[in-house]
Amino acid sequence: MDDAGEGAGHGRDAASNAGHALLAAGRAAEAKERFRGALAVHPDDPQARFGFVLALFRTGEVDAARRELLALRAADPELAALAEREIPP
Repeated sequence: MDDAGEGAGHGRDAASNAGHALLAAGRAAEAKERFRGALAVHPDDPQARFGFVLALFRTGEVDAARRELLALRAADPELAALAEREIPP
């Protein structure tokens, strides 16, 4: 995941899009690592955090998903509401 030479927004979108594509393909473990990398560079990216929450949940890391959901809720309540639909109470 080398975003060198790309605009900040473009690189951020590319990482998030790749993670979401992996999730859609049923490759949650790979998506989780893509989102983790995106968040290391852009910790304020709500799309990446949203994907990370879903990937954590789909790989069985429910407690970690719930912790990340709290951070997402603070950053983007609407995305958090979407994520909550995927995570049982």
